[in-house]
Amino acid sequence: MSFSTKPMYGGAMEMSIPASFVDTSDFRQVPDHQEVWADMDTNRSIILEILEPVEQSHEESARYHFNELAKANGCTPADARVLECGRLDLPNFPQAVTKAYLKGEQVASKFNETAKNVVTIELAVVRLPPPASADLLLTINTPSVVSAESSDAAAPVATQSVFQPVVTSLKLLDPGLFGS
Repeated sequence: MSFSTKPMYGGAMEMSIPASFVDTSDFRQVPDHQEVWADMDTNRSIILEILEPVEQSHEESARYHFNELAKANGCTPADARVLECGRLDLPNFPQAVTKAYLKGEQVASKFNETAKNVVTIELAVVRLPPPASADLLLTINTPSVVSAESSDAAAPVATQSVFQPVVTSLKLLDPGLFGS
């Protein structure tokens, strides 16, 4: 699989994205605090967000964001489970910056469909200290079991994770993005 380094937030950050992914802002509106990329074949997505820091620390911040995503996806507690959670080593950020990782699954419907799919969620939280005072949230959504009744039923299921090459390529090039 080939990757290409793409500018994020007007070039203030950069990240390597698989060549098969497209910038969704080319065909739909994306909020200013997000960068969203989608694989039109497998329906995987990569979302990078700049968020206010949450109160939870370390791995608990990853669990918090996973649970918030589950709520937004209409998941019941039984529909969301954490498979792995821990600290993350990212070469492009100082050791002192908190970095957490979580891999989980959510059983969710796409859009307003009744059919439910199992989606593997891999996310990283990078806690930027003051003066930035922000959480960078990188989320990769991969449909892993697709219902025959889903609009995604004909899409091939992705078998190779892109999380590690994407997350380790993330770089903050211009701290001025945060007004510092």
